[in-house]
Amino acid sequence: MVALFVDRISRGEPLIVFGDGQQTRDFIYVGDVAHAEPRQGDIWHSRANPTKMSYELGLKAETNIRQGLINLIES
Repeated sequence: MVALFVDRISRGEPLIVFGDGQQTRDFIYVGDVAHAEPRQGDIWHSRANPTKMSYELGLKAETNIRQGLINLIES
């Protein structure tokens, strides 16, 4: 629901609430519940290698991070 509200707000559309308004939902911010210590073997950093992708798959990265985020938000 939160993601849907953010999507509609970002597009300047009105919020739609279904039902009679008597339903309740309880939400919590993920950072408030994700305080466990990292597990052994967890990946700390992950980076793509577009050179290897180009060589092995014949694909070329053409979209920069800014445009990629814009595309995500607009979709």
